[in-house]
Amino acid sequence: MLVDHCAERLQARLAQLSAADPHWDLLYLGRWALDHADRAVAEGIVRPGYSYCTFGYLLSASGLRKMLDCGFERALIPVDELIPALYLDHPRADIRSLYPRRLRAYALEPPLVTQLPKDEAGSDTEASAFVVCGSLQPGGSRR
Repeated sequence: MLVDHCAERLQARLAQLSAADPHWDLLYLGRWALDHADRAVAEGIVRPGYSYCTFGYLLSASGLRKMLDCGFERALIPVDELIPALYLDHPRADIRSLYPRRLRAYALEPPLVTQLPKDEAGSDTEASAFVVCGSLQPGGSRR
């Protein structure tokens, strides 16, 4: 879901971010912060700590190049693990060694994009009838 006047708010925050760091790579528009390590940069903009549930973000041209050049195809992992690994020291050593920090990341606080809680909206990936013990059936049917 988008907040009211999302486009105008985004334009204002992007102008602030570009003034604070013209070389930014990633901007979370919405996420779940999993720790209390966010650091304020400007009004409404933070340097994010470990984040999950990546449901809204922007990449600059340089950020997109850095992400595409990180070698993610060597060992595919969920985007919720990959993105934090590219801007902080990931808590898992195996991921940290595969994907060293390379992005200049920021987040909007409060977010411009929100997601309904899983208990309200459900999940396509957790406890889904479509995925059964790693076995997929056409149309989501069980074997």
